[in-house]
Amino acid sequence: MRKALTLLTVLLVACIQVARADVKPSAAPADEYFGPYSQSVLEIRNRLDDYDKLDGPAMLQPSVGGYLDHLQLAIRDWQQKYPGDPWLPRILAHLMREYWRAGQVSSEHGMAALSFMRQAYPDAPETTSTIALIYGTNQTLDTVSQDAPQDAASPYETPASYATLPSYASADDQTQADDQAPADDVASEPPPPTH
Repeated sequence: MRKALTLLTVLLVACIQVARADVKPSAAPADEYFGPYSQSVLEIRNRLDDYDKLDGPAMLQPSVGGYLDHLQLAIRDWQQKYPGDPWLPRILAHLMREYWRAGQVSSEHGMAALSFMRQAYPDAPETTSTIALIYGTNQTLDTVSQDAPQDAASPYETPASYATLPSYASADDQTQADDQAPADDVASEPPPPTH
């Protein structure tokens, strides 16, 4: 009886282990490498972060587009192996922002990356903000440029003095000017007629 119970326990444990082996994890491990240059997910992110440190003229160098293309290949390989990885939409948005900064967003590879992002993650908030960035509504630039979650507060606050218009900028400033005009003879005369 003990042998049968032990054998049943061993078979049950073996079946559970085989079932676990078939399930792919959703997030890519840090020690797996992707693309033709064998880049890990951490290396991909660090390289994109390095581009954030470059100023405008450095980003416009012709070689930057080629380096971004290599990162795109690694990210596509990553997405093929781990399509459910929650980091991928944010990394793709970061890549697209770097294409945008480099002036390469309308290049063949930049458009391919945008198309890939739109097909792979059509409902992701990062996709929406990336499209808004590229096509001209730059209100989302603050959150996209920081790789921050969408609900993060903007680092720029409007000063309280900008909340109201100054008196000279109001729509009815002519009536206010008439009310506040000095009471001397020149100001009290009607303006000359215009022909």
